[in-house]
Amino acid sequence: IELGIAIDGGKDSLSMAAQCDGELVKAPGNLVISAYVTCPDITLTVTPDLKLGKDGVLLHVDLAKGKRRLGCSALAQAFDQIGNDCPDIEDVPYLKKVFEVVQELLSERLISAGHDISDGGLIVTILEMAFAGNCGVNLNIESKDNDLLQTLFAEELGLVIEVHLDDLDLVKQKLNAAGVSAAVIGKV
Repeated sequence: IELGIAIDGGKDSLSMAAQCDGELVKAPGNLVISAYVTCPDITLTVTPDLKLGKDGVLLHVDLAKGKRRLGCSALAQAFDQIGNDCPDIEDVPYLKKVFEVVQELLSERLISAGHDISDGGLIVTILEMAFAGNCGVNLNIESKDNDLLQTLFAEELGLVIEVHLDDLDLVKQKLNAAGVSAAVIGKV
């Protein structure tokens, strides 16, 4: 509602359960929401594969504003844990700002690759981008007040974008003008 998006479809699987060998097995709750929008130019897209070689710079746009919660993450599950605090969006107007400025950067073809941070966290996102681009990366990621596992594996909302080294100052200027912070986290 805060974003002004009409949800006109979806699937509710919040109450699924099955009987198995006399035991009631409840499925994890999930909710799929569908929304549709017109796309003025379908050529203004990016894929996750890194494309710029040594001219590529990686930026992290952090929608969690420094929080690094590991609850329900792939890392927690790998250690047979659930965790206490799960990632969540806490600043919806900021999400809208990020979306709008990214759309502007896409329309000006200033982003060559991009990927959301989701399953696996920041490090998995970057590795997926590098694998898809058949290249390596040199990273410099600051952990600030978080430990290394939180920094690398928290599945907080955010994205990683690749921009050309020559466009880095312009991209940072546009992000700053929109009130969006992004950290340079490495080079291709």
